[in-house]
Amino acid sequence: MTIRWSNVVAIVLLIAAIVIFVRNPDAIGAFFRSMQAVGRSSTPEESIRGLLSVGFIGVLIVAVVRIVTHNHRSKDQ
Repeated sequence: MTIRWSNVVAIVLLIAAIVIFVRNPDAIGAFFRSMQAVGRSSTPEESIRGLLSVGFIGVLIVAVVRIVTHNHRSKDQ
């Protein structure tokens, strides 16, 4: 039996995200609220924060899909 390090890293990141969410719910709420600023012309800083938030969520979704769908079979088989 071999250790699949991608699964270990994914589980560690999931646990870290849960701990951060439990300890800082206000910061997580502000993160999601900043995504509402995308496209508005209130201030450039808020728009940039919103774009960064949307980009981070997009990268997170792609990473999760890649980890879940990654085929762990050896090329020798």
